[in-house]
Amino acid sequence: MLKPYDEKELEHFRERLLERKRQLWYDVAESMRDDLKGEYQEQLSTARDDPEKALVDLMGDTDMILLEGRQGELQAIEEALQRIDEGTYGLCTECGERIPPRRLEVMPFAVRCVEDQARQEGRLERASL
Repeated sequence: MLKPYDEKELEHFRERLLERKRQLWYDVAESMRDDLKGEYQEQLSTARDDPEKALVDLMGDTDMILLEGRQGELQAIEEALQRIDEGTYGLCTECGERIPPRRLEVMPFAVRCVEDQARQEGRLERASL
């Protein structure tokens, strides 16, 4: 069994989470700023035919999907920061064991260890058949 995370390790992960949060908010602000500049409207108004208009609409839809993904990641980061404050950060929500540091380095808002995440996604059961 791995030892619980100490204060220094938790502070490291807190800083990683906060840095990622800052980057996501910066990306969202930049995207919104571009939209406010009217790039989408300009592209739509200069589209010459229906296929071009459809492409511009698709680009707008893609931007919205990307923003929604960022919103989900921001929520996951907030929840991870809350787990740090509560003293449950880095513990798998399924088995209760410590999530390995390498996994948290890659995905600091992870809530499950690799095995339980694979099981959650249905990959582990298929592999054992």
